[in-house]
Amino acid sequence: MSSSQKTTVDTGGPAALPRPKKDSPSKRVEVSPLTIWALLEGFRRCWLQAVMVGLFFSGLVAVSLWFLLPLPKKMARSLLFVSSKDPYILFPRNDGYSFDMYQRSQVALAKSRFVISAALKQREPEPIANLAILQEQTDAIQWLEKELQVDFSVSPETMRISLRGDNIREMLLVVNAVTTAYLNEIVDKEKNKRLDRMEQLKKAFQRFDEYRQKKKRTLDDLVKAAGTGNSHLLLFKQQIALQQLGMAKTELADIRSQVRRLQVKIASQIMLERRGEDLAMALYCQPPLAFPPTGTVSMAIAGILMRERAQETQIPAFVKEQVEEFIQKDTEFRKYVKREGELTNLIAALHKVNPPDAPKEPLLANEEELNKVRATMEAKRKEIRPKYLDRILREAKMNSTSNLAQLQVEKNYLLQLEKILEMDVEQLAKDDQFLNKSNLDLESLNDELARSDIYWKKVAGEIENLEVEQAAPSRITPLEEAVIADAGASTTRLGMIGLGGLGSLALVCLGFGFWEFRAQRVNSPPQLVQVTGMQLMGTLPDYTKIAQSRKTSVDGYDGILSDSVDAMRTLLLFISKMEGIRTVLVTSAVAGEGKTFSACQLAASLARSGRKTLLLDCDIRNPTVHNAFELEFLVGLCEVLREECNLAEAIHSCSVDNLFIMPAGQADVLALRLLALDKTAVVFSALKNQFDFIVVDSSPVLPVPDALVIAHHTDAAVLSILRDVSQYPKVHSAYQLLGSLGIRILGAIFNGSKDESSAMYSYALPRKKISNDFPK
Repeated sequence: MSSSQKTTVDTGGPAALPRPKKDSPSKRVEVSPLTIWALLEGFRRCWLQAVMVGLFFSGLVAVSLWFLLPLPKKMARSLLFVSSKDPYILFPRNDGYSFDMYQRSQVALAKSRFVISAALKQREPEPIANLAILQEQTDAIQWLEKELQVDFSVSPETMRISLRGDNIREMLLVVNAVTTAYLNEIVDKEKNKRLDRMEQLKKAFQRFDEYRQKKKRTLDDLVKAAGTGNSHLLLFKQQIALQQLGMAKTELADIRSQVRRLQVKIASQIMLERRGEDLAMALYCQPPLAFPPTGTVSMAIAGILMRERAQETQIPAFVKEQVEEFIQKDTEFRKYVKREGELTNLIAALHKVNPPDAPKEPLLANEEELNKVRATMEAKRKEIRPKYLDRILREAKMNSTSNLAQLQVEKNYLLQLEKILEMDVEQLAKDDQFLNKSNLDLESLNDELARSDIYWKKVAGEIENLEVEQAAPSRITPLEEAVIADAGASTTRLGMIGLGGLGSLALVCLGFGFWEFRAQRVNSPPQLVQVTGMQLMGTLPDYTKIAQSRKTSVDGYDGILSDSVDAMRTLLLFISKMEGIRTVLVTSAVAGEGKTFSACQLAASLARSGRKTLLLDCDIRNPTVHNAFELEFLVGLCEVLREECNLAEAIHSCSVDNLFIMPAGQADVLALRLLALDKTAVVFSALKNQFDFIVVDSSPVLPVPDALVIAHHTDAAVLSILRDVSQYPKVHSAYQLLGSLGIRILGAIFNGSKDESSAMYSYALPRKKISNDFPK
């Protein structure tokens, strides 16, 4: 069946891959970004070469540094002991600085211009400023600031002052001078500062003590005046004084109100006495005023009695009622009242009981008697009324005089009481002000004394601490005068040489890793599927990894390999059943990617399944199939194309049942030309009629066009991928090139997988061995 006659059935199953469009542009292959793990993976693939080249370059760099680095100068150094904690006898000092900060400050002070200037002024054992190493400098102080080294490299509590140079004697003198100047100008002066501070504290203590004594005397005087030194008790006394002041003010206001009322009463009484007639007339002309029953009312009644003699009918009603009340209490008058009542009741009973025709004499007799009684009562009233009016007049006069005197006495009493209360209120107000001021002063003095006591005690305690700690040793003491030491410089030079060598080795290994990363080699099946988009037909294990990790024999490896190949065969048979694929091209992007090994294993697996299979070697430029099966160089495809033999003579059997091999034969220019002609289609058509499956091992896709020519005569193609050898750009280019020609690509075979999971479930059955000694 030719490629123009075959049809493809799209089942939508997992094995069906869409063909790339012919006009689709080739997109850039995106692999993992540059990371440390990507560089390590690249280094893994070429670690031996990287280490060998790196060792060569590291040795070369180390030798170069040995000759290029100058020999170290001599170093003069002195040592000082710097305690991590300030020494003390009883009271530890805490200045709030960490030891690291203290170290940095001492380094800065030791290299300060102040210390260096003091060192240059020294003249013992000889003038330091006249030394040759300093005379040669334009600015000796600036030169020493740069060259002088102060550090704690020996130990955290050992300060080193060092200077490098060639004149050993003068260097020793300079270092000793700087050390002495540092001790005199910095360390000793720090101790003197503590003495000055103690003197200042003593003066401050004396001022605080005088101030406290003055405040205490003031407080004692205040306590004596206030009667207590307790602010709470003083506040309670102030509250009581306030209550007493309030009560006195209330009482004073009440007395003043009573005085005002008495003054009004007295004025009214005097006015009525002087103008009694006018008051009586006012009482006749208007309703009675609501005067209390005192002298004022008696005076009014007196005026009324005087007026009554002139005109009886103008007597006010309340006077009449008072007179009537006296009349009603008269014994004789009460008898007439009683008789009047009895007659009135009797007449009313007779009117009710007697019939109309009854005699009227009894009734008339009673009525006549009633009229006489009433007349007698009126006469009696007129008789006794003047007597009672005179009595009221006499009582009114007596009451008026008595009441006025009583009111005057009461007024005088209230005025006396008012003066006394005013004095009490004034005194209580003064007491309240005094207590209030005393309370405020007491609290203020107590607060001031409490604060002054705090400072007083603090200053006293600090003075005691300083007096005790004056005997404590200094924090910085000399350990060793200036000596010559150069061991550290030699060690530093060797360290630089070693660091240069190791850096060269690391740089070379990093370069190899980056070079391998740029090659973008295939590392794992999932990454292959993700990057290229191809389907994975199957994976073949790495013989070396399995033999090392599982200690599996060659036969065991063959079992694992056969299981892996059989899995690919199962997928191929399923696709063949659905799409009618019988001719499969096995190729690769470039040479050396295991295509021949994959083709041989796939063909052998198809043959073991009972299918009559032909393994056709179409890599006529570099044929290797006959070597894989340990066959002699026999006639094959090239001879058939040149018509030097027929198909039957070019097909050979091998040790695997149902598997037949057609070698490539002897290639020449004519065979290459005939490969692109119709003769090849005729050969494939004849072979399809004789075999169930044909597995074609072709040349790589990218170097030569032979694979593209052969692919047109097959049903589908499979790309062989070799781990750590195949490169993503080339694999993708081959995949795009086959797809652009409309060639059906089933997927990829991944060779050299490091996944050992398949080995856990393999069974090493006896199988016919196929030689693995052929080029990949």
